[in-house]
Amino acid sequence: MPAEPLFKWLVRLWDTGADGTYLSPTELLKMGSVTTHATFGQRLRGAQEQQGFSLMGWLMEGVKQLCPTAIDMEERWGPWHTISEANEQLREMGMQSAVYSQQFLGPDIEPVTAGIRARLIRNAPPHMKGALLALLGPAQGRPVGNVVLLMAQLEGLDRQKSARAVGQDNKYKGGESTIKVTRRQMWIDLLNAGVKKEEIDGKPTP
Repeated sequence: MPAEPLFKWLVRLWDTGADGTYLSPTELLKMGSVTTHATFGQRLRGAQEQQGFSLMGWLMEGVKQLCPTAIDMEERWGPWHTISEANEQLREMGMQSAVYSQQFLGPDIEPVTAGIRARLIRNAPPHMKGALLALLGPAQGRPVGNVVLLMAQLEGLDRQKSARAVGQDNKYKGGESTIKVTRRQMWIDLLNAGVKKEEIDGKPTP
């Protein structure tokens, strides 16, 4: 996709089986045009001279030639609004970590670090930060793939909260809805309206 962020692209390729795809040196040479990033394209064309790489391995070599350490690779993730977007960011961060690990096993095996947790919480909507902090606190060190499954719990809670909010709102909307008033509130309202206390006492409420 045009202007697709690097780690989003790598996760997409991983999910479509790039780790099990092997190309000949000639085919890899042609693959240098898959990116619009001129320097990265040159690095990819240089990586094809090394033999025995899967498509994913070849891309990993290109990334590491361009940016030898994770510090050299600057990737920014913006605010997310849904659990689906949060999980996408989580897996992209896992991919970034996987690229620079000693043995590349993909994004879902990488452990959730303090840095990954902090970035994910910082990008969360304000109303979800507390729940996310409670969920991710004990999750530090667990594989990204496991935490993605845990995040589904937050999605369920958020849906329930939205449903309750709609239900509460519907109590005050529509001709068929009934607004219930307590006996105490009715008594106070009658007094405020100027009805004498003696006239109120002993009268049943509707």
